[in-house]
Amino acid sequence: MEFQYRAAQPEDAPAIQRVAGESWHFTYKDIFTFEYITNFITRAYAVESLERQIQNPKHFFEVATTAKDEAVGFAHCGNRGTDAELFRLYLLPEYLRRGIGGTLIRRIEERLRAQGYSKYFCYVHERNEIGKAFYLKHGFVHVLERDNKDEKDWYMEKILSSNHGER
Repeated sequence: MEFQYRAAQPEDAPAIQRVAGESWHFTYKDIFTFEYITNFITRAYAVESLERQIQNPKHFFEVATTAKDEAVGFAHCGNRGTDAELFRLYLLPEYLRRGIGGTLIRRIEERLRAQGYSKYFCYVHERNEIGKAFYLKHGFVHVLERDNKDEKDWYMEKILSSNHGER
């Protein structure tokens, strides 16, 4: 199956919310309760909030779609002061390990380089083994841990090479 990649539009917000919800329920089912995840998605991925973020020039979203333009994954990046942060990267569980996440990362990195960034970072829940393995595979380095309520997050960073190759 072939996938298309494009910048997200405000009308993609409901599909992004759906992808996030399914991904969170899959990824975090052994870490958080079903109710916690459902409430979190309702708050953190409210359609109106996503629409505003998509339109915010300090943020950018990339969406991976099927040939029928059905969203199967997305990445959300933006600046936090002078630094760039990958806020979110999620795929529908049935589309994992098909190269989609790597392509989303490369597209995000192209945009970051074009904006003059030489590195960026993300936070990954310490018990998200899928996420940690993915980011390590794609050149991120585990720099430190951050307390996040009763849990810890990994702070991971990636230096962007100037020749557009993987580091």
